Amino acid sequence: MPTKEREEAEEMGGREEETAAKKPRRLIEHSTDVLPLHSGNGRAQLKGRRDVQGWNSCGLTLSSCSDDAARLIDLSIEQVIGWFGDPYQTAVLSSEADPCCVVPYCIMLWLKYLGSSAGEDDPVIIETIGKAEKALSERAHSEREILLFTCLKELSEGKFEESLLLVEDYLLQYPSDAMGLKLQNDLCYFTGQNFRMRDGVARCLPDLDDETRFYGYMLGMYAFVLEEAFDYDKAQQYAQRALQKNSKDVWAIHAMAHTLEMQVDETGQYDQALSVYDMQIEFEGFQVGNRWEAVWPLVSRCYAGGLRGACDDCLEWMKHAGDHRLAFNDAHIALAVGASGNLVIQRETLAAWEKFCLDRKDDSRASLVNLRNVCIPLLRAVLAYRSCRFDDCVNELLRVRYQLYMIGGSNAQREVFFLLLIRAGLASKNKKFISLVKQLVNEKMATDTQSRMMKRLLVSV
Repeated sequence: MPTKEREEAEEMGGREEETAAKKPRRLIEHSTDVLPLHSGNGRAQLKGRRDVQGWNSCGLTLSSCSDDAARLIDLSIEQVIGWFGDPYQTAVLSSEADPCCVVPYCIMLWLKYLGSSAGEDDPVIIETIGKAEKALSERAHSEREILLFTCLKELSEGKFEESLLLVEDYLLQYPSDAMGLKLQNDLCYFTGQNFRMRDGVARCLPDLDDETRFYGYMLGMYAFVLEEAFDYDKAQQYAQRALQKNSKDVWAIHAMAHTLEMQVDETGQYDQALSVYDMQIEFEGFQVGNRWEAVWPLVSRCYAGGLRGACDDCLEWMKHAGDHRLAFNDAHIALAVGASGNLVIQRETLAAWEKFCLDRKDDSRASLVNLRNVCIPLLRAVLAYRSCRFDDCVNELLRVRYQLYMIGGSNAQREVFFLLLIRAGLASKNKKFISLVKQLVNEKMATDTQSRMMKRLLVSV
């Protein structure tokens, strides 16, 4: 958007806020619905997006006979990396515009597997793979598209490392493809490989420039992965560059918030750090998949004050307690089970997880290994804390503390279990664990920015 138009839009937005002061500000103000193509507004959403020639001219061959399908693919990818709208439905519309183009099915597999609880036996995934293979058989596709589908098919079978190796090979040939870059980012994120996630973007970025499609988003992605790799100064620099291009880049905002939070005690930028949180994020209108719909009420109502209280929203997670597709999911489910306050659910979930692993003791897939070695101990720790068995909680967490990266997610998410370890140690009557808390705080202050919370804890022990 030109600068003048952006300023006018922001001024109008300011007037609207004055007349509706109580209405929460939206962080993401993009249109959240993909309208039918025959609609005038639907057509407007596709204006300026890459048609078939546009894809081909930037070195990313698209084997499609439909410019509408090509433009919808472009929109869907931006919706994924920009966190707005319904990228899955946009991909569905693209597949309907051209059923013989394989790329929309690749997007659908990507979002279905990582954005929901679906696994390799999910009927939608099986159907989507079938449609993709039919498209490949009925029309000649480029090596790029075939490699992309192979990568997503491996993922849909739960083969994370195989899929990750394929997408990294893909990026050697097509470093400017934002979909490939975001897919590599996602796979590393869900397998806890922060430095590999950082390096994936770092390898590609020098070959890109302002002419590259979605370059601003790529800067935002790099800012986030730098922050996750503890390079806060550089992360802030790239976040600022990304936000200059798009003030609503959620990964750049995310990275900026984290870096300012981590550095606030060193720099004294308290107002700047807090201003990042002034906007209230709303989840309404963005289709994030069924596994995420319960996250916000769970966190906001149940965990706002720590591991206490019960919440009906925890029961939403119980529906997926037996899926075991991602360790990331299982770790969240462990927290939800503990917060449910339902002793029957707690006992049955732990027993079911243990039996699930016992019945598949020879299964070497990462999701099963992580469930067995990390997530079950985490569940035991949470349940021990809930039943005031603080020594047991400490012992379980100490067992897996240096394997927590395997559940994926961000450093901030995994920090929940570090704080739980400290709380359990403080609540324990075992003097050894009080000493442990002191040493954990010393460790944290030696390696991280010296936060006020850690300083208070050091004084208290």
